[in-house]
Parts: sequence; C-alpha cells; structure tokens
Amino acid sequence: MHTPTRRTLLGATIAAAGSGILAACSEPGTPKPGTHPGTSNHNSTNFTPHGPKGYINPSDPEVIAAEKARGTGPLRTFALTATETTLDLGGHTIKTWAYGDTLPGKELRLTAGDTLNLTLANHLPAPTTLHSHGIRMRCDMDGVPGLTQHSIKPGADFTYRFHITHPGTYWIHSHFGMQLDRGLYAPLIIEDPKEPLTYDKEWTIILDDWVDGIDTSTPDDVLAQLQNGKHTPMNMDMGENTDPHNPNHKTHPKTHKPTGPNRILHAPNSPLLHSPGGHVNYPTTSSTDASPTHPPPTTPAPATASDSASSTPAPTPPSASPSATTK
Repeated sequence: MHTPTRRTLLGATIAAAGSGILAACSEPGTPKPGTHPGTSNHNSTNFTPHGPKGYINPSDPEVIAAEKARGTGPLRTFALTATETTLDLGGHTIKTWAYGDTLPGKELRLTAGDTLNLTLANHLPAPTTLHSHGIRMRCDMDGVPGLTQHSIKPGADFTYRFHITHPGTYWIHSHFGMQLDRGLYAPLIIEDPKEPLTYDKEWTIILDDWVDGIDTSTPDDVLAQLQNGKHTPMNMDMGENTDPHNPNHKTHPKTHKPTGPNRILHAPNSPLLHSPGGHVNYPTTSSTDASPTHPPPTTPAPATASDSASSTPAPTPPSASPSATTK
C-alpha cells in the first residue's frame, strides 16, 4: 500500500475542489466480502469508491482494521420508512414527507459502543438517502448520494450498519436535495455508558422553521426565492448533483450574486441569545462529538490611565443551559 505523504493530503484537497475526487468516488464496483455492511435490494452491487493511489477508501485494509478496532458491541436494529403522509401541525393539515407518520421521526436511542443496524425503506416518489449528522463512521455509511453511495430508488431499501463510538445529541436526516425540509429527520441520541449523573426528566427539543405546505409553499419554492428566482442545483453539502456522470451536473457553475434580504444563517452555533428574560448561553455543539462546550469567560480589556479608576471586569457568562437539538 502506498503511504500517503503530506503532499498527497494537500493534493487531495485540491483534487476535491476540482471535482477530481468526485469522479473517482462515483465509480461503482464490487466490494470484497465483509467490507461493506450496507445492503440494498435495488442494484445489489454496493457502492465502492476507488480513489487514486495514496488515498484511503472504505475497502482498503486500513479502514477494515479501524472498524475492527472500534469493536462490535450489541447490535441495535431499527427500521424507518420514508413516505408521503398528511400531518397536523398546530391546526395546519399539510401533505409532506416524513419517516412514518410522525414529525419529527421516532427517536433512535443507543449507547456508545453499540452497533447501529438501520434499514431505510424508500416509499417516496423520488430517490433518497440517510445521513447520521455528526457521527464518526466509515464513509460508505455517510449517506451522500453520488459520493459515498448510490441513491436509494423508490421502492428500494438500504441498511446502514456501523459502530457507534461517541456519546452525544445527534440527528439523522435525508441527504438528498431539499427533502430534509419536508420532514425527513429524527433525533439520534447516543447515551454515555459512564454518565455519572441522573435526571428527573429528559427532553429532546427540535426547532424547525417549517414552510412545506404553508400557504402552498414548498422548500424548493423558498430556495428558488432565496436564489433570486433562479433554481440552481444544490451544492455538495446535501449531495445532490454531485455525480459528474449526471448530464445536469455543472462542475463550474456560473457565479450568481444574490440580491434581496439575506435569510441564510451563516453561523452553525448561537453562543448567546438576547431576550427580555436575560442572557441564555447555549453550549456549543462540535461537529465531531456533539458534546457541549462552554464559551471562554469574557476577558476585560486592559485599563488605560483615563479609565483605570472606574473600569470593572466584564461579568463571566452564566452556566450553559441544557442542550437542544436544532435544525
């Protein structure tokens, strides 16, 4: 096996930016037995990305060894069905897509050390996939269509199977187009087997700025409005149109400068919420382990000769409140 060098890793970044890696990762193949736990009843050939020499792929011995080192753990089996449904949202009856007939989908709860065995059945009129947000796993279970797996076609199913190593508050969602905003999401809670505390009650709160079916609006309509009426393909973040073999794929789309009000939340975390009731500190959720971290105490600016007599240190922010899952 060729040993990747620092130059190789830098080259990987450049290649990804130029879509070279996408082409390499989009070639289906036949994996070695036992290297790919994911299965599908549609197109039984599993997705096996084959990258250039020096790159690590799911079928390589390094990945297989790392998976074995994670352990096996108790097998926890779940089943979800992505389907069209009608829901009552606070008096509004809307037709949308969801996992089953609930919004959000049924909570998945495991313990760190378990092995997740989740089968997703696609009863939608469109392809779909499932992404476990923030979970560390082998890339072929990550659920990005055209990049880490083939899309799950209507009427087909796919089994995501991987070892869970890090406790935290996570969530699962569709990784295809705007399906996430149609209700295809659910909480994923990984308990810490070494948790020293006990609680009287635990809540999982999911906040969603819902638009699907409200005043005939759809997530795709809202996206088109935010793009100044020009509906362009989603970027790689949601895995749509990442396949270079797709004739509609644009490797270098024309740059478009949006106009109008900016409704995009750029920051992934809100460290402080200003409200009439005071200041509420939200714990920052990292993108790797979903563990709450506290913002550093506010450090007062050095006093000058003119204000040293009256200056006072800024107060230290209060303790963080219990975390909530947000979308």
